[in-house]
Amino acid sequence: MKIIEIQKYSGQILNSINDLIPQLSGSAQPTSSQKLKGIISAKNSFLFLAEEGGCFIGTLTLVLINIPTCTKAQIEDVIVDKKFEGKGIGGKLILYAIAVAIEKGATLVNLTCSPHRTAANALYKKLGFEKRETNMYKLEI
Repeated sequence: MKIIEIQKYSGQILNSINDLIPQLSGSAQPTSSQKLKGIISAKNSFLFLAEEGGCFIGTLTLVLINIPTCTKAQIEDVIVDKKFEGKGIGGKLILYAIAVAIEKGATLVNLTCSPHRTAANALYKKLGFEKRETNMYKLEI
């Protein structure tokens, strides 16, 4: 298994990501070619795919956020194909993203996870993430 940073758009990558997205959440919507191209071309976002045998079996997006007090990173949409769960792929993706975040100057990495994803929550704790006591708010627009 190898992890690659996607730097060029292709229909195969779009299809692979859209195949993985429903495994994250039943309500998650597929992405569009325009949105994917925007993610790939943005200077502050990094799209990683785990590849094995010519197939993409996992994905993760890392976003860097520069604010006056620090550079922080946000890990989003960590998805591993259900056929490959339990093989350490999610952990490898996250550790890879953390290494990139450090290289880019981040001093903090955040991620969120639904409470019902017990295996993912256990993985994040195992990797050293601490559950924060905070109020996270959202506003759907």
